[in-house]
Amino acid sequence: MTVVVDWARSLGDVVRGLPRSLPPGVLPYLARSANSLRKVRTPRQAVEVFETETERVLTVVMPLLIEHPLPVRSQAAAKALVGGTGGVAAAGQEAEALAAIMSNGAALLPLLPVMLATNLLALTVEVAVAASLRVHQLRDAGIEPDPNQVARDVIVAMTGAPSDDHGMGQYVTKKVVKTIVARVLSRWTKSLVPLAGIAYSSWDAQRTVDAITALALPEAEADL
Repeated sequence: MTVVVDWARSLGDVVRGLPRSLPPGVLPYLARSANSLRKVRTPRQAVEVFETETERVLTVVMPLLIEHPLPVRSQAAAKALVGGTGGVAAAGQEAEALAAIMSNGAALLPLLPVMLATNLLALTVEVAVAASLRVHQLRDAGIEPDPNQVARDVIVAMTGAPSDDHGMGQYVTKKVVKTIVARVLSRWTKSLVPLAGIAYSSWDAQRTVDAITALALPEAEADL
């Protein structure tokens, strides 16, 4: 039991180092989200709070990520980053599940906020990488990125469906938030299967990179 908890904590140390690579201004929002997640004690609370914090990532944090894109210019580099982050989050979830089984559920609640925060960070990195890759794609093509359009492109890449809304923040509907949360939490469910869960979470996070890369550029769309 001690080995499992120590392993989870060591993974947490790795994940806590990731925010340093995010743009300025993002950390205060992540800290506020972590504080909210720290109060979670039941699965129902977990879903409700995670939806609230996911909406914050999409409406408040994503504009900062678009304004200050990460130096991620290739699909391979983007997939390596989001895949690695997703895998770390999944590994932490496996540690949580194993700890809960070994302690008859007693270890689940103390670790629950940590696992939620880890997944929110992984989601933030996924959004940051997708937005950054799209910004660099547009600039490399000689197109000045429209923040609203980039944000909508990220939503399309993460949900598979375009938004009919317009304006920063308005494209993030409850349906969009629930769709993304369901996708993230499905990784959590798959992570109950040791090793296979890590592979699935990594693969699913990389799907966003593939989707954002496959989107046509505005000029190409205009020629159709």
